[in-house]
This record gives sequence, C-alpha cells and structure tokens, in this order.
Amino acid sequence: MVPRGTELVPSTWDRRDPLGEQDLEVVPFLVHRYPDRALLLATDRCASYCRFCTRKRWVGQGPAPGPDELDAALAYVAQHQGIREVIVSGGDALMLADDKLEAMLARLRDIAHLDVVRLATRMLTFAPTRVTRELLAVLRAHLDVPGAPALYLLSHFNHPRELAPAARAAIGALVDAGVPVLNQTVLLRGINDDRATLVELLRALTRLRARPYYLHQCDLAAGTEAFRVALDDAQALYGSLRGELSGLSIPTFVIDVPGGLGKVSMGPDVVVREEDDAVVLRGFRGGTARYPKR
Repeated sequence: MVPRGTELVPSTWDRRDPLGEQDLEVVPFLVHRYPDRALLLATDRCASYCRFCTRKRWVGQGPAPGPDELDAALAYVAQHQGIREVIVSGGDALMLADDKLEAMLARLRDIAHLDVVRLATRMLTFAPTRVTRELLAVLRAHLDVPGAPALYLLSHFNHPRELAPAARAAIGALVDAGVPVLNQTVLLRGINDDRATLVELLRALTRLRARPYYLHQCDLAAGTEAFRVALDDAQALYGSLRGELSGLSIPTFVIDVPGGLGKVSMGPDVVVREEDDAVVLRGFRGGTARYPKR
C-alpha cells in the first residue's frame, strides 16, 4: 500500500494498460476478451489502492461509469448469447451500495443465457465489515430466484496476516449464505515469495472454505518491477507447493499475457524428455518414470 521510490524508476517492460483492456472495450467499461466471459468495470473506487494494481491507470481516478454506460454494457451482454459469465469488478464490486448492487444483480438475472456472475473484491481484506446482514440478504435473495445465474465472490488475499478475525468471519458468513468464495493471490517479491508464507496462506484459505483459485505473476503495470518475482524462481516456488499441499489448496499459477492475449498457466515443466511411444515425467520429489503416450 505504501508508495516506494522504485515506482519512479522507468522500465522498458512498463505498460500503462498491461492487459490490453482498452483495446478490448466493446462499449465503455465492458471488456470482452474471452468468447464466453465479459468484465464489467462497475466502479473506479476500491477499498484500497494497491501499488501493484494492474488498473492503476484508472482506479481511483475516474471517470466512473454512469447509469447510461452501465445500461449500454448490460445491453451488450444481453445481445451476445455467447457470453455465459460476467465478472463485476473495477475497482471493487462491493464498493457499490447494497441497493445499486441489488439492482445490478436483478438486471443480470434478466439475461437468460448467463450461467455465472462473479463479484471481485478486496473488501474482505481491508473492510470485512462490509459483509453485513443486509448485504448477505441481497446475495441470498439473488440465489433464491429460480434460474438465477450462480453467484461467486472473488476475494484477494496475498498474505496470512491479511486473514484477520473479521476477514475470517466475513468469509464464513458468505459461504454459509451459499456464496462460494474463490481467492486470487498476486505473487509479490519480498512479501509472499517464499514457500512457508504461501503454504500458510493457502492452507488457511482452504480451512476457511475459500478455494485458492489463481496465483498471479505480477502484471507489467508501470512502476511494478520491484514487486515482480523472477519467472524461474516463481515457477520453482509454485512447483514446490505440490509436495506440501493437496490439490484442493493449490491455485493455478498464471501470467496474463501482455496485450490482451489472455491468461496462460505457468506450472513447472514435468516432462523430462519425450520418446517415440512415451514421455518421461518428473514427480514432486524429483524421481522420474515413463508414461505411455497412448
């Protein structure tokens, strides 16, 4: 959260829009990168302003979408039946007041071809008391409507110390209300780039019923080079989790390919060599064995 002088050191890798979202904005504040998903930037406000934010060009600075822009974005989703999922983000989806969130969920329910709505938030980390009885009632009311799209909440925890008692209570309240919680973590140099820290975080999330979903390599946003872990080190760290944690606790390690080309998984290469009829695979302890190609 605290600015560093290193953010002012220019890098040849810096990008103002590392994910190429502006080029994929089909109407203002709606990004349609993948055929079956759309990203709705519902607000530029956030519970906190992370120094490594991939949208630091816009978040907290505006312009914020108004009613006309949100109408146009939802109309686009309604007109494109290939879109099965909408991620409501920004900014932070839970910065929307309960009545505005309720109205947006109602609009999304009216789009018959939607299967899933995701609410992306950092609020569980920085203001977990946002999960009130009133908010839970809004979310439960959505789920109680027959045929409503499934509702998921995307949390963002990077370190075990962010799982304060209030945050743990908020996760439990959401899951008990029927809202699955998926967690995204950003790998950050000097913060969580060691196995002990990551294992503690991922185990704690799993115990709280918040499924570790993605581990992100830090995007190429301007001023973030000091946060990025060297890719070889990041892959080795991720590979070391397999022997320490069950699959239930291991997120997918991804890089968002610059320029809007989408996420790719970056697990360790387990193929030692290929033979005519087999591959030689490496297990988590380093041992190898042949496996047939057919």
